[in-house]
Amino acid sequence: QDAAMTMSVLLLGSVLFLSVLSTSSGARTGTVYTVWGKSSCRNSADTEKIYDGFMAGKRFNVNGGGSNHLCLPQTPDYSKSNAGASSKLYGTIIVPEGGPFTPIRDKILPCAVCYAKGRTAQVMIPAAAECPFSWKIEYVGYIYAEHSGPSDRQPSTYQCIHSSAEAATGVDHSGLGGANTPSVILPFAAACHGLPCPPYDEKKVLTCVVCTK
Repeated sequence: QDAAMTMSVLLLGSVLFLSVLSTSSGARTGTVYTVWGKSSCRNSADTEKIYDGFMAGKRFNVNGGGSNHLCLPQTPDYSKSNAGASSKLYGTIIVPEGGPFTPIRDKILPCAVCYAKGRTAQVMIPAAAECPFSWKIEYVGYIYAEHSGPSDRQPSTYQCIHSSAEAATGVDHSGLGGANTPSVILPFAAACHGLPCPPYDEKKVLTCVVCTK
């Protein structure tokens, strides 16, 4: 009987240890995503903002440079930098071209880098406004990228710009159009050459949703 009781205690201890280990491990898991067009993350206890800043990329008519956009922090750290640079990053503005963001035309966009606790995967789904079953919506938006028309424009990644995008604070927005145009993104629609119309529509901006699980 004593041996049986000892074994039960050992087994119980093992279960408790595994439970604590699992809970502890689960608390440390998470995934990171960027909200483009907002300086905040989803308002939830399981979502934490790492930092916010300014959406930035190469100038719209410059060859070379990165094809992606960066979320530059509000306050840069130059403590380890002692050299100049010949290439530059510019704040990113929206040119609506009939898209949903006319009130913030020619305004630098903010961004936020967010940590979703307890989740291990994230995905941006284009042409969607809902996440698959068991996935959580982080935000819904519209597909934007560099202009695909003029020959002096270069490719860029497609970004999901928050549906409630706003102008960044702490930056001078004056005189950012025309000859002073920095990094630029525009809305995209689906072309009916190669995509089925319907259900796609050339006259409507593509939606997008960022999901985590």
